[in-house]
Amino acid sequence: MSRATDNSHTAAFEAARDFAEHGLKVLPCHTVAADGRCTCGKADCNSPGKHPRTPNGLTNATTDERALLHWDASFPGANWAAAVGNIVSVVDIDAKHGRDSGEVIGALGLTGPVVWTGEATDGPLAGTRGAHVYCSPGARTVT
Repeated sequence: MSRATDNSHTAAFEAARDFAEHGLKVLPCHTVAADGRCTCGKADCNSPGKHPRTPNGLTNATTDERALLHWDASFPGANWAAAVGNIVSVVDIDAKHGRDSGEVIGALGLTGPVVWTGEATDGPLAGTRGAHVYCSPGARTVT
C-alpha cells in the first residue's frame, strides 16, 4: 500500500496507518473530552475513550487506506485501536506508580514493537508514559 504523508494527521493516526500497512485491521475510537467525559456522550460511559466510534465496532476494523482517511477526516483527533484478536498479544504497561515503562519492558524481557501511550502532564508522575508492547501469541511475558 503506498501512501502520501503530510503533517495534517496525528501521530495516533499515523501509527494506525502503519499497523494497517502491516496487515492489522484498525478503527477509530472515542476520546476523553477536556471535562473528563467520553466523546460518545453517555454520562455513565464505563470505558471513556476506549471504545469504537464505528457503528459495528470491531467488525468495522479494516486495513483499507481510503476508509482510514475517511475516518480520520470524520473523527479528527480520534484514538485508534488495532483489532488484534489471536494475531498478537498486547502487554499494556501503565506507569501509574512512578516506574519508568522502559525499565518495566526491560525487566520483563519484552522484545516486541512498542507504542508509547499517554504522558502525565503534571503531578508526581509528570512526564511518565505508558506503553503497549506487541508480542507473538503465547510469548512469555512474566519472568
